[in-house]
Amino acid sequence: MDSVGSRRKKSMKQYELFIKALNLSSKTTISPYCHLQWKTEDQPYMDADSTEVIPKTRDPAWKKSLIINWDGETLDTWNIQVLSGTELIGSVECSSRTLLSRHPFIAYLAKNNQNQITGTILIHSEEVKDIDKKLTLVLAGHDIEKKDIFGKSDPYLIFYRLLDDGNWYECYRTEKIMGTTEPNWKPIETNVHNLCNGELDRAIKIECYDWDRIGKDEYIASATVTLTDLCVNGSTFELINSDKKGREDYINSGKIEMISALSEKNYTFQEYLMMGTKINIMVGIDFTFSNGDHTLLSSLHYANTATKNEYQRAIESLQEVLEKNIESPTYEAYGFGGIPDWLESKQVNHCFALNKNEDNPSVSSFADIVQKYLDGLLNIKLSGPSYFHGILQKAVDKAKPIIDGKLYTILILVTDGDIDDLPQTVELLQEASKYPISVIVVGVGEADFSNMNSLDSDTGLLRANKQSDPTMRDLVQFVPYRQLMSTPQLLSDKILEELPEQFETYMRNAGIKPEFTPEALIRSLTIKHLNSLGKSLLS
Repeated sequence: MDSVGSRRKKSMKQYELFIKALNLSSKTTISPYCHLQWKTEDQPYMDADSTEVIPKTRDPAWKKSLIINWDGETLDTWNIQVLSGTELIGSVECSSRTLLSRHPFIAYLAKNNQNQITGTILIHSEEVKDIDKKLTLVLAGHDIEKKDIFGKSDPYLIFYRLLDDGNWYECYRTEKIMGTTEPNWKPIETNVHNLCNGELDRAIKIECYDWDRIGKDEYIASATVTLTDLCVNGSTFELINSDKKGREDYINSGKIEMISALSEKNYTFQEYLMMGTKINIMVGIDFTFSNGDHTLLSSLHYANTATKNEYQRAIESLQEVLEKNIESPTYEAYGFGGIPDWLESKQVNHCFALNKNEDNPSVSSFADIVQKYLDGLLNIKLSGPSYFHGILQKAVDKAKPIIDGKLYTILILVTDGDIDDLPQTVELLQEASKYPISVIVVGVGEADFSNMNSLDSDTGLLRANKQSDPTMRDLVQFVPYRQLMSTPQLLSDKILEELPEQFETYMRNAGIKPEFTPEALIRSLTIKHLNSLGKSLLS
């Protein structure tokens, strides 16, 4: 699940969307995914979020649910698209009020100016009630029914959440355990919301299957429980196959034992910051020749005391958003794709310090970054190609030694166009996903940013190739600056859209909790007090 936007109002609520489509029409084999776009009033659409891709199906039921925010009042519009690769299968527009008031929302998908019906979309929505409790469940199976002719079974479990409309939604799947009737599955890590939306007595269905190497996996049996039942250490649940229940000799198809259940709080981005995690912001600026010489009016780098160029305005927009949400970060400023005249090599460099000190690239603020950038325009020859791997490697090298939650790096790349080292960048991002790093790519100008969008893992985690493992987590966000610069709130939402979840996912994966030292607690209470005081004064 991913939160769309960070619009904040007193009455703002979150809603989770469960999406499926039927009878998708296309002349080719399709692997569909659903993509959401959002706008308010007469503003342009902003990309919001996407499901995963499901290979070769015309009736997809996507496992990844999406979360949207709505205050119950804003007049906004959603564009719900179903795509396969770059092909638009069909789309439909509706308001938040329409989308969330129907249970489920059902509409035809269409294309070619709505003249061609290409399928049906079904979206069930539920208000999010409890998302901050983490669960770790350890399960074992006993006497699981044998399904293999010459062996035992290869069992795995699927967990289903019961939705308000009575349908079951798959919310978790364990790994398969080969050749056993006594499986011990790896610990299940999820949250209370995912299993039952915070309702401890809502039904949860657990199905047990036998994995088959060649044919279709074979259903063994199921059990229906509640989270209250699951959280009792040592409890057991019978797996019952309803087709066999009437037989005289049938008792069950095995049992599931709850070895241990642990409930913990999911800590938030702001809680980690209040408890002492420091943020280091690294800004890399594109000095490739595609930007145009800074003396030309047509250049994105055009420097004039009377006006600000798009790079300046983009960096200042980042300042306005990040400094409101992050207290006292540290800063580093870099350039890439140019030839700095202060370096001896006189060759294109893909990561150089804008303060001319490679041993200490620190600067004091975003304002200082802008000044170093403007100074650099007089001393940097625009060149190319546009490589990201140099500055990304720098960020990885800085993050590697500090993986205990004390420091988190936000690498911001401000660039005008395509990327010329995509395979190397994806490989580096795969490594970077292990470390405390997020990457925000800000696109300025009107270039083709399709590769930048591909780095943003909205349709599935990045892979270097089909055979390689995916990144451990999503860590890239793409922000199309020119599309959003006229609407500060939309721009702010886009910049912060994925950063908190990326940060929290790293901390959860690394098993890091905020350190509640006396000093940190006093600091957090002081911050809360000041925030409350500010709100009371404003009111």
